[in-house]
Amino acid sequence: HPVAMSLAPSSLRLVVALVAAAHFTTTVAQQQHQQQQMAVATPALYDCHAEYEIWETAWTPDWKAWCCEHAARGCPSTTTTTSTSQTRTSSTETSTTRTSTT
Repeated sequence: HPVAMSLAPSSLRLVVALVAAAHFTTTVAQQQHQQQQMAVATPALYDCHAEYEIWETAWTPDWKAWCCEHAARGCPSTTTTTSTSQTRTSSTETSTTRTSTT
């Protein structure tokens, strides 16, 4: 006699539910594993270390944009300008002396 035939209907439903849950869990785990493999297997579009010493002239615009976004390399430079001004002040001191004669 198969095991399912000797189980009460409520027990049979429990067994079916457990088997379905186990199948679902296995399927989800397999899908996650496949997604991880695909993510790892996807090669980088550009090598952001190649010719980095001369990237400004050696890399194409697409190469620069990709490496800037994915590796923070080859990004356009930003320019900061600082200016300094000098101010001179002068002061004059005046003194008055009074002499009185009697």
